[in-house]
Amino acid sequence: SWSPEPWSPEPKRSRVSGTGTRIAARRDDSIPSCFNLAGTIAYLLRYFPFKSQAFGRLNKLFREEIIVELAATNPAGMIFTYVWDLRDSSDKHYLEDLIGKFTSDFRDVCFLELCADQRTRLDRNRSENRLSEKPSKRNLDWSDDRLRAMDRDYVLNTSEAFPFYFPDQLLKIDNSGRDSQDVARQVIKHFGLASKSGRE
Repeated sequence: SWSPEPWSPEPKRSRVSGTGTRIAARRDDSIPSCFNLAGTIAYLLRYFPFKSQAFGRLNKLFREEIIVELAATNPAGMIFTYVWDLRDSSDKHYLEDLIGKFTSDFRDVCFLELCADQRTRLDRNRSENRLSEKPSKRNLDWSDDRLRAMDRDYVLNTSEAFPFYFPDQLLKIDNSGRDSQDVARQVIKHFGLASKSGRE
Protein backbone atom coordinates (compact mmCIF):
# COMPACT_ATOMS: atom_id res chain seq x y z
CA SER A 1 0.00 0.00 0.00
CA TRP A 2 1.04 3.59 -0.58
CA SER A 3 2.45 5.74 2.18
CA PRO A 4 3.70 9.28 1.55
CA GLU A 5 6.09 9.01 4.48
CA PRO A 6 8.86 8.74 5.43
CA TRP A 7 10.71 11.23 3.29
CA SER A 8 13.59 13.53 4.22
CA PRO A 9 15.24 16.23 2.11
CA GLU A 10 18.57 14.56 2.87
CA PRO A 11 20.87 13.37 1.38
CA LYS A 12 22.00 16.20 -0.86
CA ARG A 13 20.58 16.05 -4.38
CA SER A 14 21.40 17.80 -7.62
CA ARG A 15 18.67 19.67 -9.46
CA VAL A 16 18.67 18.41 -13.04
CA SER A 17 15.78 18.86 -15.45
CA GLY A 18 14.69 15.80 -17.41
CA THR A 19 15.21 15.38 -21.14
CA GLY A 20 11.59 16.08 -22.05
CA THR A 21 11.65 19.38 -20.17
CA ARG A 22 14.94 20.29 -21.84
CA ILE A 23 13.55 19.58 -25.32
CA ALA A 24 10.44 21.66 -24.68
CA ALA A 25 12.55 24.55 -23.34
CA ARG A 26 14.57 24.66 -26.57
CA ARG A 27 11.58 24.65 -28.90
CA ASP A 28 10.41 27.78 -30.73
CA ASP A 29 6.72 26.91 -30.53
CA SER A 30 4.34 26.69 -27.60
CA ILE A 31 4.77 22.99 -26.95
CA PRO A 32 3.80 22.06 -23.38
CA SER A 33 6.74 21.35 -21.11
CA CYS A 34 6.45 17.60 -20.58
CA PHE A 35 3.28 15.72 -19.72
CA ASN A 36 3.74 12.71 -17.50
CA LEU A 37 1.47 11.09 -14.98
CA ALA A 38 3.16 12.58 -11.93
CA GLY A 39 0.61 15.35 -11.48
CA THR A 40 -2.45 13.15 -11.68
CA ILE A 41 -0.83 10.43 -9.57
CA ALA A 42 0.07 12.90 -6.82
CA TYR A 43 -3.46 14.31 -6.77
CA LEU A 44 -5.20 10.93 -6.73
CA LEU A 45 -2.95 9.52 -4.01
CA ARG A 46 -4.42 12.11 -1.64
CA TYR A 47 -7.72 10.20 -1.85
CA PHE A 48 -7.16 6.65 -3.15
CA PRO A 49 -4.58 3.90 -2.51
CA PHE A 50 -2.18 3.16 -5.32
CA LYS A 51 -3.42 0.21 -7.43
CA SER A 52 -6.96 0.55 -6.10
CA GLN A 53 -9.75 0.27 -8.68
CA ALA A 54 -10.73 3.90 -8.22
CA PHE A 55 -7.14 5.10 -8.58
CA GLY A 56 -6.60 3.14 -11.80
CA ARG A 57 -9.89 4.24 -13.37
CA LEU A 58 -9.48 7.92 -12.56
CA ASN A 59 -5.80 8.04 -13.48
CA LYS A 60 -6.61 6.59 -16.91
CA LEU A 61 -9.53 9.00 -17.32
CA PHE A 62 -7.48 12.09 -16.41
CA ARG A 63 -4.66 11.07 -18.73
CA GLU A 64 -6.97 10.38 -21.67
CA GLU A 65 -8.91 13.61 -21.33
CA ILE A 66 -5.77 15.75 -21.05
CA ILE A 67 -4.24 14.14 -24.15
CA VAL A 68 -7.46 14.52 -26.14
CA GLU A 69 -7.68 18.23 -25.30
CA LEU A 70 -4.01 18.88 -26.08
CA ALA A 71 -4.30 17.04 -29.40
CA ALA A 72 -7.35 19.09 -30.33
CA THR A 73 -6.27 22.53 -29.12
CA ASN A 74 -2.47 22.76 -29.23
CA PRO A 75 -1.02 22.75 -32.77
CA ALA A 76 2.51 22.49 -31.35
CA GLY A 77 1.69 19.03 -30.02
CA MET A 78 3.07 17.67 -26.79
CA ILE A 79 5.78 15.61 -25.13
CA PHE A 80 4.34 12.66 -23.26
CA THR A 81 6.41 10.29 -21.11
CA TYR A 82 5.25 6.70 -20.87
CA VAL A 83 6.58 3.43 -19.46
CA TRP A 84 5.75 0.51 -21.75
CA ASP A 85 5.99 -3.25 -21.49
CA LEU A 86 7.01 -4.63 -24.87
CA ARG A 87 5.44 -8.00 -24.06
CA ASP A 88 2.03 -6.45 -23.49
CA SER A 89 0.02 -6.18 -26.71
CA SER A 90 -2.34 -3.68 -25.07
CA ASP A 91 0.55 -1.20 -24.90
CA LYS A 92 0.91 -1.40 -28.68
CA HIS A 93 -2.81 -0.76 -29.11
CA TYR A 94 -2.60 2.17 -26.70
CA LEU A 95 0.28 3.75 -28.65
CA GLU A 96 -1.56 3.20 -31.94
CA ASP A 97 -4.53 5.07 -30.46
CA LEU A 98 -2.25 7.91 -29.31
CA ILE A 99 -0.67 8.17 -32.76
CA GLY A 100 -4.10 8.42 -34.35
CA LYS A 101 -5.02 11.41 -32.21
CA PHE A 102 -2.18 13.42 -33.76
CA THR A 103 -1.69 12.00 -37.26
CA SER A 104 -5.37 12.49 -38.08
CA ASP A 105 -4.47 16.10 -38.90
CA PHE A 106 -1.10 15.21 -40.45
CA ARG A 107 1.19 15.88 -37.50
CA ASP A 108 4.31 13.80 -36.99
CA VAL A 109 4.77 11.46 -34.04
CA CYS A 110 8.28 10.61 -32.82
CA PHE A 111 9.35 8.11 -30.18
CA LEU A 112 12.37 8.58 -27.94
CA GLU A 113 13.49 5.58 -25.88
CA LEU A 114 15.79 6.49 -23.02
CA CYS A 115 17.57 3.67 -21.23
CA ALA A 116 20.06 3.56 -18.39
CA ASP A 117 21.38 0.96 -15.99
CA GLN A 118 19.44 0.33 -12.81
CA ARG A 119 22.00 1.98 -10.52
CA THR A 120 21.78 5.20 -12.54
CA ARG A 121 17.99 5.23 -12.39
CA LEU A 122 17.96 4.56 -8.66
CA ASP A 123 20.32 7.51 -8.17
CA ARG A 124 18.08 9.72 -10.31
CA ASN A 125 15.16 8.79 -8.08
CA ARG A 126 16.85 10.98 -5.47
CA SER A 127 17.45 14.04 -7.64
CA GLU A 128 15.88 17.25 -6.39
CA ASN A 129 13.98 17.78 -9.62
CA ARG A 130 12.50 14.27 -9.57
CA LEU A 131 11.31 14.59 -6.00
CA SER A 132 10.00 18.10 -6.55
CA GLU A 133 8.02 17.24 -9.69
CA LYS A 134 6.91 13.74 -8.66
CA PRO A 135 5.64 13.57 -5.08
CA SER A 136 4.93 9.85 -5.45
CA LYS A 137 8.72 9.32 -5.61
CA ARG A 138 9.31 10.83 -2.17
CA ASN A 139 8.81 7.55 -0.37
CA LEU A 140 12.23 6.37 -1.50
CA ASP A 141 11.93 2.77 -0.30
CA TRP A 142 8.61 2.34 -2.12
CA SER A 143 9.90 4.08 -5.24
CA ASP A 144 13.11 2.02 -5.37
CA ASP A 145 11.22 -1.24 -4.82
CA ARG A 146 8.79 -0.34 -7.60
CA LEU A 147 11.64 0.42 -10.02
CA ARG A 148 13.28 -2.93 -9.29
CA ALA A 149 9.94 -4.74 -9.66
CA MET A 150 9.33 -3.13 -13.05
CA ASP A 151 12.78 -4.21 -14.22
CA ARG A 152 11.95 -7.73 -13.09
CA ASP A 153 8.40 -7.99 -14.42
CA TYR A 154 8.39 -5.87 -17.61
CA VAL A 155 10.37 -5.66 -20.83
CA LEU A 156 11.16 -1.96 -20.80
CA ASN A 157 13.83 -1.67 -23.50
CA THR A 158 13.84 -2.66 -27.14
CA SER A 159 16.22 -5.28 -28.49
CA GLU A 160 16.47 -7.79 -31.32
CA ALA A 161 14.21 -10.07 -29.31
CA PHE A 162 11.76 -7.26 -28.55
CA PRO A 163 11.82 -4.73 -31.42
CA PHE A 164 9.77 -1.56 -31.25
CA TYR A 165 6.37 -1.50 -32.90
CA PHE A 166 7.20 1.53 -35.06
CA PRO A 167 10.97 1.35 -35.70
CA ASP A 168 11.11 4.12 -38.31
CA GLN A 169 9.85 6.60 -35.72
CA LEU A 170 12.15 5.58 -32.88
CA LEU A 171 15.40 7.02 -31.55
CA LYS A 172 16.99 5.00 -28.74
CA ILE A 173 19.58 6.62 -26.48
CA ASP A 174 21.47 5.21 -23.53
CA ASN A 175 21.68 8.30 -21.35
CA SER A 176 23.72 6.75 -18.53
CA GLY A 177 26.22 9.38 -17.46
CA ARG A 178 24.93 11.93 -19.98
CA ASP A 179 23.64 15.42 -19.29
CA SER A 180 19.97 15.91 -20.21
CA GLN A 181 20.84 19.10 -22.11
CA ASP A 182 23.23 17.12 -24.31
CA VAL A 183 20.63 14.42 -24.93
CA ALA A 184 18.01 17.06 -25.78
CA ARG A 185 20.31 18.56 -28.43
CA GLN A 186 20.78 15.11 -29.99
CA VAL A 187 17.04 14.49 -30.08
CA ILE A 188 16.25 17.88 -31.62
CA LYS A 189 18.86 17.35 -34.32
CA HIS A 190 17.81 13.76 -35.08
CA PHE A 191 14.11 14.53 -35.48
CA GLY A 192 14.65 17.92 -37.13
CA LEU A 193 12.80 19.82 -34.43
CA ALA A 194 13.01 23.60 -34.45
CA SER A 195 15.08 25.08 -31.64
CA LYS A 196 15.14 28.58 -30.24
CA SER A 197 17.26 31.17 -32.03
CA GLY A 198 18.51 28.51 -34.44
CA ARG A 199 20.74 26.92 -31.80
CA GLU A 200 21.33 23.19 -31.91
